Amino acid sequence: MCGFVISSNHINGDNNGLNLIRRRGPDRSSYETFGNLHIYHFLLHLTGSENFDQPYLDGDIAIVFNGEIYNYKELKKNSNSEVESLLHIYKEVGVSFTKLLDGEFFLVLIDLKKDIILISSDTFKTKPGYFYVGLDYIHITSYASCNPKDAPLIDIEANSTIIYSLSLRVFLTRFKVTEFDLDQYKTDYEEYHLALEESILKRIPENDIPLVMLSSGMDSGSIACCLDKFQQKAFYISFPKNENQHILNQRSEQLRSKVNYLELTEEDVYVLQEELLKKCEPGIMEWEFRNLNVGNGIILEKFSYTEDILCMSSSLALYKSLAFAKKRVLLTGLGADEIMAVYREYLDGSPKSFPIDLNSIFPWNNFYKGSNKNYLSTYEKIGGSIGYELRYPFLDKKLVQEFLHLSPKLKNNDIKPAVFSYLVNNNFPVFSEKRGFNV
Repeated sequence: MCGFVISSNHINGDNNGLNLIRRRGPDRSSYETFGNLHIYHFLLHLTGSENFDQPYLDGDIAIVFNGEIYNYKELKKNSNSEVESLLHIYKEVGVSFTKLLDGEFFLVLIDLKKDIILISSDTFKTKPGYFYVGLDYIHITSYASCNPKDAPLIDIEANSTIIYSLSLRVFLTRFKVTEFDLDQYKTDYEEYHLALEESILKRIPENDIPLVMLSSGMDSGSIACCLDKFQQKAFYISFPKNENQHILNQRSEQLRSKVNYLELTEEDVYVLQEELLKKCEPGIMEWEFRNLNVGNGIILEKFSYTEDILCMSSSLALYKSLAFAKKRVLLTGLGADEIMAVYREYLDGSPKSFPIDLNSIFPWNNFYKGSNKNYLSTYEKIGGSIGYELRYPFLDKKLVQEFLHLSPKLKNNDIKPAVFSYLVNNNFPVFSEKRGFNV
């Protein structure tokens, strides 16, 4: 979790949007000018043996990014930091280097000699990023509120690398960070399970234990199951109000780490909302549901509404958890519902079933957008308000590819059969009913 702003205009230090971004990176603030651009970076230092300031400068090249690159030591042997590896691999392969990155990131690379500015998100745009590149102005920022000229900022799309001419300020090219293979040929879950474990384990912070918000469901349960299997500690928090308490008790007995039970009181709601209004980037979640049973036998085929994230009980519970745990990294199950589940009811934008020809539905709306985008934006803003990094094992591109390779039969067997089978195979207490997070 870091935050940055790159702008052709100097930004006043009292700018509220800049102050909100500063909360994303409480460890160190940096400012540099590079090629007539002002670069502000706020660092949360979690990875690497050395604390490199950003922007990372090397002659005519500048790199600034937010997130984590999990394969940075593979990109450059004996690397001391992610930015060092990013520079190395860019010099090796050119602008296509973003395709080789395994991580969660929003990054910008400026090359004065080649006259380009490269802007890139990871496969699922886990980190927030907005930009405007015009003849009058350049502005790239982690939060849209940091926009002193009110330029029409573009919310960068998931899975995209975009390149502009730096001097002419014109669009040059765009390409995908990840190309998924949609051949559904695998007939067992073995390689999916291995990829799930790899995805979780590589997201454990190097110098701390992670926070896990544990429910009685499958997604956080799989994270806890994996950590327990490999004897990795975590700080567990649960809000048991809407959970299967029997399953939670069984999980608590099995885990090597204590489960901390919290509740969201009426007093919490008032206090936490006041704190978030001061600390958190504002945002709205737009929801679309289908086939909702609203009681008395009435079925709503379509239902949509919007919510202010600062007023949502789930946001307040998330914020309370982060503050209570006092850790720096949260491992969350976000993305499993959107990518790896069939919903004949409930979520609009998710498959009712996976067809023989996956091309006919790919990418479904929630794969990159919809509720996936909603949740990512909300979690990043809440986490950013308190200097937390959020990591998303179920949005790992290798794991998602393994899921896509599963046969339709394996995908359609239940709501989330691939995840369910991991829990069953590892004898971890499991509750398959979909309840949703309710505090």
